[in-house]
Amino acid sequence: MDRPLELLPHLRQLEIEVVLGDDLPRLDEAVIEWMRDKSARHAPAKPLPIDKIKEDLKGPFPDRKRTSADVPLALMLWTDGMLKAGYPSAWKGTSAVYDPMIPVAIPLTAEQWQAILTETDIARTKKLRPRLEAMAATEHAGALSVDDWGSIMLALCGGRTHPGSRVRKHLLTIAGRIAASLSEALRVDGPPWVDGNWSDKRHGRPIVGVTDGNADNR
Repeated sequence: MDRPLELLPHLRQLEIEVVLGDDLPRLDEAVIEWMRDKSARHAPAKPLPIDKIKEDLKGPFPDRKRTSADVPLALMLWTDGMLKAGYPSAWKGTSAVYDPMIPVAIPLTAEQWQAILTETDIARTKKLRPRLEAMAATEHAGALSVDDWGSIMLALCGGRTHPGSRVRKHLLTIAGRIAASLSEALRVDGPPWVDGNWSDKRHGRPIVGVTDGNADNR
């Protein structure tokens, strides 16, 4: 028996009346009114037929279109899970998978370090900024703790540039390179990755290419 149906006797004991049905007529009416009003604004002479709207409502919801927020969100969720794996959880009864303070060296170019320092909020951190500035000056492979790399990843995903801009895509490219290096070093699964592109898990379609290069236009 489905879980919701198991609750019905208990709800009735609380004098809560539950009505089951396959249709939601009031919701359908509201949707039909909204869709006809919206179509009338775009094409006053050709409003959507009610029968066509009702037929569409019977079908499955269409797949959500990808947006410029999908890539940073996927990277932020991966980073959050990766960081949590470094600490034991009494609630889940799990132990730490790795030591979050272990150093991991990831080679980045001076330009990439500079992008991190100038296009993210890392510049406001007193702890990381001097170390990153030194690495940018020497182009030395940055040996930072996993915890520090996590902070950089989150800063890259929340860059101060406009979503969808070339600079934002460049920041996500850097984040992709860091994520790939971390997943290899820690032996954990990386973010959605197909043929060098960040991909939508549901469709396997690339969202943005992860390639190196400078991005000067905002």
